[in-house]
Amino acid sequence: MADLRALFSSNDPVDSAEAFTNREHQWSLVAAAVEEHLRTVAAPGFDVEAA
Repeated sequence: MADLRALFSSNDPVDSAEAFTNREHQWSLVAAAVEEHLRTVAAPGFDVEAA
């Protein structure tokens, strides 16, 4: 997938299905990262000032 900045600064026609669909894999990566972050900050002994 092309860089979105380049994609939207171009005058080339873009298929919306290509730009905005089939993002399940990307969403699962984001969700996993958020879940890991929440586990980390909720862990006993987590010190926000040491992070």
